[in-house]
Amino acid sequence: MGVKLYADTTAKQLVVTLAPDVDGRVYINTQIDIWSDLIEDWESTLALRKFYFPVIAIGGQTISTGKLGTSYVLLDPWQIAPYEADHEMVIDGNFATELEETLLVLPTVGAYTVSAKFKVSTLVEVVECGVEAAVPPLLKVKVRDDLGVVRTGTVTGLT
Repeated sequence: MGVKLYADTTAKQLVVTLAPDVDGRVYINTQIDIWSDLIEDWESTLALRKFYFPVIAIGGQTISTGKLGTSYVLLDPWQIAPYEADHEMVIDGNFATELEETLLVLPTVGAYTVSAKFKVSTLVEVVECGVEAAVPPLLKVKVRDDLGVVRTGTVTGLT
């Protein structure tokens, strides 16, 4: 079973079960806690297999210039129900709802304040150029700054 959340198929919610740490945070890693752990729950629980899996992954393929980052989409009408306590919930990973008007994180049932913080990554993890251009050992440049003053200089290499 998922360590940090479970799927409530009646309410169509991913319910966070992890209490805030000593700093008042609940940390959810999208790939591990939502994607991987939930897939394991779906595969091992007959009652869950009656329902479609509520998350899809987009990207992650290896391409000629590296590897595309992965984004996860929570299918409508599913939402996240936060832990019932005052805390900051950090969701690490590209995670969004299927429909723009659907809230990803619901308000708490009780009178608690939860702030949701999202840590997202770029969608391209590695970029490598297949062509190396010969760079002259000394490159002369002329630049006009914000005050209109023309400055000249040289660049001896590019990194």
